Amino acid sequence: MTDDMTHALQLEVDLAAPVGRVWTALTTTYGLRAWWWAEWEDVRVAVDARVGGTYRIEADSEGIVVAGEYTDVDRGSGRLAFTWVWSDSDGTSVGESCTLVLTEIASGCRVSLDHTGPWSDPAPAERCRVEWTTILEQLRGAVEVARPEGVGRLFG
Repeated sequence: MTDDMTHALQLEVDLAAPVGRVWTALTTTYGLRAWWWAEWEDVRVAVDARVGGTYRIEADSEGIVVAGEYTDVDRGSGRLAFTWVWSDSDGTSVGESCTLVLTEIASGCRVSLDHTGPWSDPAPAERCRVEWTTILEQLRGAVEVARPEGVGRLFG
C-alpha cells in the first residue's frame, strides 16, 4: 500500500431515500444547491456531471471553494468519481480525488465514500472526515422523506 492510500478516508452512511433521489442530489446543480453548505446564503454551484465535466461549489462569505473534474459518472452502477481541489485562505489542495458509490439497500441507499490524496500523515484525512461527516448529514436532511415531521426537503 502506498503512502497516499495509507491515510485515505473511507466513510459509509445509510440514507432512507431511494438511490435515484440521492443520485440527483449529488449530480445536478439544483440538487447540490439545495443542501451543500446550505447554512450559508451565498453558495454558488455549477455542475456538469459527465466524464470530463466539471463542478464548482463556492461560498464567498467563507472564502472557500471546492472544484474538480468528473472521472467516472455511471448512474447504473451508482459510481461517481471526481478530482477534489479545495481552496481557502490557507492555499489549494493538489492530487486529491473522491469516489462515491450508491448502493440500494432495504432501507434506501448506502453511500460509500473514498477520499484520497497525497497524504503522508493522518491529519488531512481526519480534517476531511469532519467535513464529509457534516456534508453527508446535510445530504441526509435533504433526501430523506421519512422524517419525524413527515416532510422531505428535496424532491419530496
